[in-house]
Amino acid sequence: VGSTIFPGAVEQEILPRLRGRAIDLAYQPVFLRAGFGIDDYLHPGKVILGVQDPDRPPAKLQALVRRIVHDVEPRYVTYAESEWIKLVHNAFMSVKIAFANEIALLCDGHPVRPERVIDLALDESKYGRLLTRSHTRPGVPFSGPCLPKDAEVLRGMVESSRHVDRLGGGLDRKSTRLNSSHSSVSRMPSSA
Repeated sequence: VGSTIFPGAVEQEILPRLRGRAIDLAYQPVFLRAGFGIDDYLHPGKVILGVQDPDRPPAKLQALVRRIVHDVEPRYVTYAESEWIKLVHNAFMSVKIAFANEIALLCDGHPVRPERVIDLALDESKYGRLLTRSHTRPGVPFSGPCLPKDAEVLRGMVESSRHVDRLGGGLDRKSTRLNSSHSSVSRMPSSA
């Protein structure tokens, strides 16, 4: 099974239809860019395979994956985890696109090139922490004084611009809501 399916579909919809058959089912969410499908499939950023028992994936599946993919280590997970990974991956891609479009709208009317602003804001050496996973964990929303302050500045810019508030209004409020709902999660590393 490939492509995006709803979480729970393998176990609730597909497996019941295969009961009694000697089939090892794997769900592989693929992460392909339009126009680059073959290259992305042969040289993937990640290989996720949802199987019945991630600790003991079927030997035939492992052999098949080794023959096709050489650049990355396949990750065997449960069916449900693989379904969620695909949705989260695509949702994060959508958030990045929406963020870039909103920043471009905010830059309009200022003597800046939005592409350059975004490229250099996200460009880091191997010691950088912007694109690490440290700030993609549920829990305490801010880990230093710059994050809430700068989010507030950007929100103010959005509110005072002629653009609809699709980005700034959620910058602080969503984080505050997460703070209260995940208060038992440990604090993230500091970054100012």
